[in-house]
Amino acid sequence: MTNLLTRLYWSAYTGWHLLAQRRYPFAAPERIARDRDRNVRRIVRYAYRWVPYYHETMDRLGLRPADFRTADDLRRLPPITVSDLQRNPQAFRSTQFSDQDVLCVGSGGSKGAPHYVWHDTAALLRSATHSQRDIAVAHKAIGHPGPYREVSLASPSGSAVEVRRFTRERALYPRRLPIERVTLSLIDPPEVNVPHLNARQPDILRSYGSYLGRMFSYIRESGVDFYRPAVIVYSSEAVPEAARRLINDEFGIALFGLYQSIEAFKMGFECEAHRGYHINADCYVLRVVDEAGHDVPVGETGEALVSNLINRGMVLLNVRLGDMVRWLPPRPCPCGRTLPMIDYVQGRAQEWIRLPDGAMLHPQLISAALFTLGEVYRYQVVQRAPDLFELRLVAMPGVDQEALAERARRSLESTVGHGARFVVRFVDELEITAEGKTRAVIGLGGNGLTP
Repeated sequence: MTNLLTRLYWSAYTGWHLLAQRRYPFAAPERIARDRDRNVRRIVRYAYRWVPYYHETMDRLGLRPADFRTADDLRRLPPITVSDLQRNPQAFRSTQFSDQDVLCVGSGGSKGAPHYVWHDTAALLRSATHSQRDIAVAHKAIGHPGPYREVSLASPSGSAVEVRRFTRERALYPRRLPIERVTLSLIDPPEVNVPHLNARQPDILRSYGSYLGRMFSYIRESGVDFYRPAVIVYSSEAVPEAARRLINDEFGIALFGLYQSIEAFKMGFECEAHRGYHINADCYVLRVVDEAGHDVPVGETGEALVSNLINRGMVLLNVRLGDMVRWLPPRPCPCGRTLPMIDYVQGRAQEWIRLPDGAMLHPQLISAALFTLGEVYRYQVVQRAPDLFELRLVAMPGVDQEALAERARRSLESTVGHGARFVVRFVDELEITAEGKTRAVIGLGGNGLTP
């Protein structure tokens, strides 16, 4: 248990970083660039001293911390892939912190590559203060900055609950926060959750994009009563375009997206202009690159490559996220914010699974069942028939495949239920969709697997 003096320190730390967060997105671009480059210099110096991968890599390349003055200098470091984090996560962890000093969060990801990221206390508390940048947008839509009610439809295996617990153990929070927050499980279908939403009457509803698409289709088709929140905030997956129009136009609800991942919790947010995501460039250096890792011109689509400038628990510079994005031209945003902008993220939407008895399963249910297996680099679940699924595993070398396959089958069958059957195959590569993407869960809804 964290002692009182330590909690007082972290409370003061949080309060200091909380100052002026709502106004920061409107700061002069020159100030944002100075703050970003200062953070680049700090994280590189830290990484060279405390993180094995960077010390070894920089020595091998003949680089020293003094060679990194601006964000552009990060191009000198090679890109990091999820496979790198899976094979040797300890190489990227700071040797300064013990396991008790950091929070380990995991993600199966929409692309089925389970991995972990460790965040230190300071990084988590700073991320919490950065929420003020995007919540200011929601408050404007609500119509007041005062107390509000919030409901989150979240994954049981998500990181939000653990982050909240960890930070509240280390800093003193007011006993009566101006937020009345309730979490519901997105594993439950909309038929179960809509009555709970009506009872809670939230000002803000938070969820994954694909769940919102399914929920509002159900509300429209069934005609069920639905309490309309002032604001809906989505993350992790894109909201289907048809659902976006339904929420905005027919229900009259303001809809805003967040761009975040376990590698970089608070990368960006959507503003009132709905042009894309403002990137918190002082804390995250985002590059858009081609397959070779070279930056693509503004306006062209490439893969997101992010450097987290605030997390010292596990230093990640130039990590590939797998998201396809593009920079928007650097023209003033009508909202007045000066943070740079990317277009909406492509390639993260997930597909619901329909079983023979009519049950609809969110892909997160399957991801949650597989995430704790261990010994798996990547996975993919393909629905071959209404009640038959193929589980494709890219496993670690030397694993007992028979035992692993049995554990995977038991976990999926007990979690999914509904008489679903799973056949396990060990493969070297996963199937791709007709669009050239790799998805963790593919149903019969027409994702078009290539032959």
